Amino acid sequence: MPTRSNNIGGVNIEVDVHPLPLKPDCKVASIRGLDVMEPCDGYTAAELRSIARYLENIADELEYTNSTTSIPMLFNNV
Repeated sequence: MPTRSNNIGGVNIEVDVHPLPLKPDCKVASIRGLDVMEPCDGYTAAELRSIARYLENIADELEYTNSTTSIPMLFNNV
């Protein structure tokens, strides 16, 4: 999965999915762009829900990708 970028309510979130260094067949996500830069800035409830849905979709994709790599082949003794 390549780097994904999504602008949600003025928040630019970048997600980079890559292999776990010690376990290359397991994928993990690095997330950038969630920090609030100014002390008085923050996220509305609607923005937080949008961010949560976006991240949940990525989590679902990671779960699916990682589960397909751990399923043994039916005829792996050939």
